[in-house]
Amino acid sequence: MPLRARAILLPFALLIVGGWLLQGCLYIPTFNAPLSEDPSKQVGGEHSRKPLRVNGATRDDVERVLGMPERVNVDGTEIVYGWEARKGIWVYPLCFQTETDDQRRALLLRFDEHGMLRSYDVGRYGELLRSHRWNYGGRLRQSPSPPPGAPYRTIPPT
Repeated sequence: MPLRARAILLPFALLIVGGWLLQGCLYIPTFNAPLSEDPSKQVGGEHSRKPLRVNGATRDDVERVLGMPERVNVDGTEIVYGWEARKGIWVYPLCFQTETDDQRRALLLRFDEHGMLRSYDVGRYGELLRSHRWNYGGRLRQSPSPPPGAPYRTIPPT
C-alpha cells in the first residue's frame, strides 16, 4: 500500500474505531454457544449418523441417551428437553463492565402412538412451547404444577 494511501486510511480507521468505542457498548456474538449439554446434538434426520434418528429411535432410546425429559404431554407423544445457551457478550469499555446475553433453548420431540420418533424442533424455549400448544390460556405456564384439567404436566428435574 502506498504511503499516501496509508496516511489517509489510518486516521480514518482510527476515527471509525474511536467512534464505535465511544458509543458505550460493543456486542460480541457467540452464536448460541451451549452453557449446558445441548441435547439437540444427539438428534438427527432419518439418514443422519446421530444416535437418535427420526423414524429410527423409540421413546426408550431417547430417554436412554438424553435422560428424563423436562416436560411431557399427557399421552407421551411430545417431550421437551431444555438447555442454556449464550447468544453473545455485551462489553461496556467506558464502564469496565461486561454482561452476557443468555437464553433458554428447547428440543421438542414428537412420537407416534407406538413410541417411534417422528419429528423434532429446536428453538427458543418459550417461543417453541407456545407455538406447539404447550400453554394454558394463551400464555406459557410459569408454575411447577399445571392448572386443573390442563392437558400437559411437568416432570420435575431430578
